[in-house]
Amino acid sequence: MRAWAGLCLCLLLVLERASAQGDLGLGVDCDTSEDCRLHAYCGPGRVCACRETYVPDKDNITCLAGLRQKCQYDDGCVPNAYCRHQERCECKEGFIPTMDLLHCKSSAPSAMCIPGFVFLLDLVLVLTNLQV
Repeated sequence: MRAWAGLCLCLLLVLERASAQGDLGLGVDCDTSEDCRLHAYCGPGRVCACRETYVPDKDNITCLAGLRQKCQYDDGCVPNAYCRHQERCECKEGFIPTMDLLHCKSSAPSAMCIPGFVFLLDLVLVLTNLQV
């Protein structure tokens, strides 16, 4: 009989912890921050919004950890980032952090950064002006 009592108490504690965090999605009306999902708070206009170092996922339901934020799994980090050693979000190879540390952008050079491109652009402009 005691084993069942312990099991029931354990299950009750797990359920209590699970319900301690709200399940309201982002943009949904709330009364307190406890109504909102993990890493969200009841913000201006009394709607759930992501905390400062987190961003909404593509479905606007949960908040994803920005770079250098604590994480457990890759899917908890912003796009093009991964959870390094189940500790902190970092950009994947081939991506670099934005200044605000909320996104990872491609580290491939844009057309304007390719060496010689600016010179070629200037040359085209000079030749175009000569023909006018």
